[in-house]
Amino acid sequence: MKQNTKENPSIQTELDRMKDCLRRSSSPVFFIGSGISRRYLGLPGWDDLLRMLAKQSGADYDSLLKLCSKEPYDGSLQAPGEEEGWGGRAGSPDNERIASELEYFYFRRQDEGRVKSRSRRLFMREAIADLIKEASPEDGLLAPEIAAGADGAMYRRELAELQKTCPSAILTTNYDTFLEELFRDSGYAAHIGREASGVREEDGKACIYKIHGCVTQPESIVITREDYNEFFEKSKYLYAKILTLFCECPLIFMGYSVSDRNIRDVLTTIVDALPPSEEEKFREHVWILGWSGEAGEERVCKKKIELFNGSSLEAVCFDLYDYTEFFRAIRSVTETRRRRELKFSISEDVIELLIRPLYGRQDSLKVAVRELLQNALDACRMRKKEKEARGDKEGGAEIAVRLEKEGEDRFLEIRDNGIGMDAEDIRSHFLTVGNTNKKNRGLGTVGKYGIGVLSVFLAGDYAEVYTKKEGEEPLAFKLYIKDSQKQVSWMEAGRGSFGDGSGTVVRLLLNGAQRARIAALGAPDGLLPLLGLDAYMTEEGTRITVTEASAGFTAILPSLPPESSFYRVNGEIRIDRAGWPAAGTAGEEETGAGREPERGKERICARKNTVFFNGMTSPATFNWGGYTMLQKKAIPFIALNIENLDEREKEFGVALSRESAELSGSIAEGIARGIYDMETDKAADLIKSRADSLRGGRAGAEGLKDTLQRECAVFGSCDILLEAMQEGEKKGRQRLLVSANRSLTHLELWGKGGRTEEILRDPQRRPIRICGYSMSKREIADIIEEGRLIAISVRYLDDYIGNATGPSNGLRAEAIRRLMEVLGIKDPWRLDTSENVWNFIRRARESIRLMYAERSVQGLLWLKEGYRTSCEHQFDSERLILFESFWLENPADPAFCAMLQEKIKRQGLADLIRVQG
Repeated sequence: MKQNTKENPSIQTELDRMKDCLRRSSSPVFFIGSGISRRYLGLPGWDDLLRMLAKQSGADYDSLLKLCSKEPYDGSLQAPGEEEGWGGRAGSPDNERIASELEYFYFRRQDEGRVKSRSRRLFMREAIADLIKEASPEDGLLAPEIAAGADGAMYRRELAELQKTCPSAILTTNYDTFLEELFRDSGYAAHIGREASGVREEDGKACIYKIHGCVTQPESIVITREDYNEFFEKSKYLYAKILTLFCECPLIFMGYSVSDRNIRDVLTTIVDALPPSEEEKFREHVWILGWSGEAGEERVCKKKIELFNGSSLEAVCFDLYDYTEFFRAIRSVTETRRRRELKFSISEDVIELLIRPLYGRQDSLKVAVRELLQNALDACRMRKKEKEARGDKEGGAEIAVRLEKEGEDRFLEIRDNGIGMDAEDIRSHFLTVGNTNKKNRGLGTVGKYGIGVLSVFLAGDYAEVYTKKEGEEPLAFKLYIKDSQKQVSWMEAGRGSFGDGSGTVVRLLLNGAQRARIAALGAPDGLLPLLGLDAYMTEEGTRITVTEASAGFTAILPSLPPESSFYRVNGEIRIDRAGWPAAGTAGEEETGAGREPERGKERICARKNTVFFNGMTSPATFNWGGYTMLQKKAIPFIALNIENLDEREKEFGVALSRESAELSGSIAEGIARGIYDMETDKAADLIKSRADSLRGGRAGAEGLKDTLQRECAVFGSCDILLEAMQEGEKKGRQRLLVSANRSLTHLELWGKGGRTEEILRDPQRRPIRICGYSMSKREIADIIEEGRLIAISVRYLDDYIGNATGPSNGLRAEAIRRLMEVLGIKDPWRLDTSENVWNFIRRARESIRLMYAERSVQGLLWLKEGYRTSCEHQFDSERLILFESFWLENPADPAFCAMLQEKIKRQGLADLIRVQG
């Protein structure tokens, strides 16, 4: 059975040999033909292009084939990806001659005015440019129909690898702009036709030589026999430059047939020019990328190229269906060529952020550990996502935090098995402060500002970084300060030991202050608080170990509690349930620290207003919007898993210093609705558990209200009212009322609870709200003056009239005059000033006290007789006030009411509590 690239040992062996050759020499030169553009853009091959031109110009293409064939043409076509070039094999059509004939047809179709004013060459070449532009995709490097096909994912992988290769130069006979787009961000400059002969490379920039022209300059297109003859005759300098490149660098052909006239001519010239001692070396540095046609038919073999001098040259040819491994092999070697210079760069959009010390108020060692650990977690998350996309098995994230002592030095090392970095990642992201490769990736990574690298200088003198991407070469570099400037330089990559996998190691030499702090530790288990890891947790599938090598101390950081400990709102949000079971004892056998990590877990989950999000624990603030019942409430521990954090910055904001997180929008709404769901479940269960006692009259509704507000935190934020039921056998019995309507007409009772049944006789059947124990004299005066007072206790009258000496400790004059009117004192309005009112009270204090005492019932003075009832309890010693209110101070949220109403209805509890949305 045939094998694909990864499974075929002969292909892998030859790829390894090619990589070894490339390491020992310069970066290769790519010679790219039309098969590449046809593979990714779906552009026409030479035969198809000529047919299209013939149709457009009105020529009979079949007649031209017979006329221009070197021998009788058998009509066979080449496989896509391996195009015959101009002047191909015997028996094939003479394409250069066909193009010359078509040029005449285009010229003949033009009117006399255009012919006189323009070169005859332009007409067909402009048509070629238009045809190729029309066939090229408007956006992207892959034609939409190809991207949507069965092999679309494979082609995308190939392009991602090819795009990161770093050839010394690229030569192409293609007319399209595919290569310019592919290498747009790599600094390659395109040079068209013979103008390339005068190009001088500057600043190490490599070139794309478009030797047969480009659609952006139709006049440069080489296609006819005359064009080719002129090209070979007048491009001696360009040929000399190409020959120099080919003699100095390995050569890789892509998208060509080895019988192409240009390839054979170039190779013949090179072989003729080389001394015998160099000719064999050159022959070993030529590779051809061919196409197999079937995924299971891939192979590697030697192909013979017949030269024009009568000799031949054998080259290794990879006939592949999937080009990914071939391009990856080249990239793994050539990408490291960019090592020539490393330096710190600062993105313009974060310069302002760096004006003030970002971490000035924080412990520098904790900051460094947190930032490096977060980078490690993000790298593991990126690796997991990449493996899942490929369908590979994920082995889990492993991160090790390790302290080592070497003589007087102390090193902090953080190692991960994450995605690792290549040279481009290091240059463009790790060392460019303010830039990051974590944005808009849908990975849920937290490190999105690209400033974490600065943290190493807070706690250390220098840092060494060892890193490796899967399938690529390991890299290493050093960060240090020299002459007051931050510096970076490459190192030998010997410490990583990543094998065939990937990962990163950051090894930080701690400065003197941090070494002293570690030396002063009384016990090894004090290391976790020192590093800020006593408040750290990990998510499922992630293991973080902390080791102090010299003390023999190892701890495993706790992971999140089991799923049963949480109420799951959705795939993103989980809320800690009160009283989740104690966690296990993972790690106890490996450390002398006992249950410290597990106790740390319990302490973390007991914290209020704290969120665990994508590997990081942080204090949190919440913008609740319309969920007012949660304002100023202590929110239980929240675990989040949000993959597109970077797209939801307005809903989830993380401070640059990582000190806090701010949640709003749909995330805060999800948490709110989850808490409401938990609380309404609990409330329904409490009501149901007391249903029999309430219905049998053995318990009052007021006791249930107190229980709900005590045991359900959210109920403590809203007003629960009592109302007398009027229907049938339930008449006179009380039930609870929860309302979302702020403008609810009701009564308010201030004073000691437990006696509402004795005074709740509202003829208008309005509910009653039981409030606090006492009310200020200013509030009482307002109620009296507004005419809303129903009843007031003698105790209040004693406080603010009978025993008061004046307006400083008594009621306002207007309120007193209204009370005098109720008591039957004649014409109280003649007391037109506050002084006159209080002079009258001083003279008639005992008479006034006797009047309101005699008029009261069981210690209550009723201002509205319609509410008056016989009270069975003495209120003489209580401060109590009953009045009308038209505004509910703390209504419930509509969302809360909707949930509660549905659950009350479902459990048949509507006779015990009414919910008004």
